Amino acid sequence: MAGSAGALVLWLLAAGLVLVGVVGVVVPGLPGAILVFAGLALAAWIDGFARVGLGTLAVLAALTALTYALDFVATCAFSLVTQCTDGWYCIPTG
Repeated sequence: MAGSAGALVLWLLAAGLVLVGVVGVVVPGLPGAILVFAGLALAAWIDGFARVGLGTLAVLAALTALTYALDFVATCAFSLVTQCTDGWYCIPTG
């Protein structure tokens, strides 16, 4: 499958997921870490796990889950500290 047109489409999809994920790390509303992990997992699968093994993907999955959890906790903590209920765009005023 490495030389087929389908593989090229999958590689482009993997690269696109990673790029959108990197943007999502700084843009609210996009699950950045999850999209990066999805792109890397897809790339590893396309390659038959020859360069990136399941152990590496397990570590990346754990880091992705940790990142997602910390983002959630930080958002909740910010909302509690600032008493903001308007969402991510809330700016503390005092």
